[in-house]
Amino acid sequence: KGGEQLAGLADELGIADLGSQISGDFRDTAAAIASLDLVVSVDTSVAHLAGAMGAPVWVLLPFNPDWRWLLGREDSAWYPSARLFRQARWGDWGEVFARVAQALREQTLRPLLQRVSIQVGLAELVERAVREEVRNGRAGEDWAALLNAGALDAPEVGLLAERLKPALEAAERAIEEMAREAGPELDARAAGLVRRFARAQQDRASALAQFAAWLAGGNGGSLPAHRGAGTP
Repeated sequence: KGGEQLAGLADELGIADLGSQISGDFRDTAAAIASLDLVVSVDTSVAHLAGAMGAPVWVLLPFNPDWRWLLGREDSAWYPSARLFRQARWGDWGEVFARVAQALREQTLRPLLQRVSIQVGLAELVERAVREEVRNGRAGEDWAALLNAGALDAPEVGLLAERLKPALEAAERAIEEMAREAGPELDARAAGLVRRFARAQQDRASALAQFAAWLAGGNGGSLPAHRGAGTP
C-alpha cells in the first residue's frame, strides 16, 4: 500500500520500488533487506523479519504499541539490531519523523567525517574553501575535496558556508580598504574599518562555534540562520 505515491518521486529521489518483484514467501524480502544499510519501517512483518535477521532496523511505533515492543525503551528485547522510535503523543507522527530524520543525518555524518582528511577538520576545510572562493571568485580544490567526500550532502555544511561567506567577504573588504586608504586620511577611518573587520571576525567565529556545537550534538541538531554577517 502506498506504492502509488512513489510514482512522482522515484526519479527525483532515486527510489527503487521493488514491490512488484517481491514474492509472498519472504525470500525476496530477506534478500532485499540483506542488501540494505538500514531498514526503516512501521510495525509490520518486514520490521520483524529485519530484526530476526539481525539487520539494522528502525521501527516507528504508535503511542499505544503492540505488547511485543514493551514500553519506555528505545531498544527491543527480541531484536538487538532494532531501534525504536515511539510516538510521544497520540497520533503525532510528525514528531517521530523529525527524530528519525535527525538520526539519519547523524548516522550519515559519521562516515562523512571519516572520509574527510583527518589532517584538516571539516569546519576548517569549509572555511578554507569559502575563503578561496571569496578571494579568487571561483571554487577551488577545497570545494572539490568537500564534494568528493560527500560533505555537501549534509545541509549543515552548506549552512556553515552560507554564514561564513559574508563574514569573510566583509573581512577581505576591510583589509583592502585599509591598504588602499593607507596615508594621512586613514586615521579618520581606521577605527571604523577596524570595527568592521572585528565584527566580521566575530561573525566568522560564531558560525564556526555553532557548527562545532552541532557536530558535538550540543545544538539540538540544527543551526540558526545567520543574522547578516559583516554589517557594522
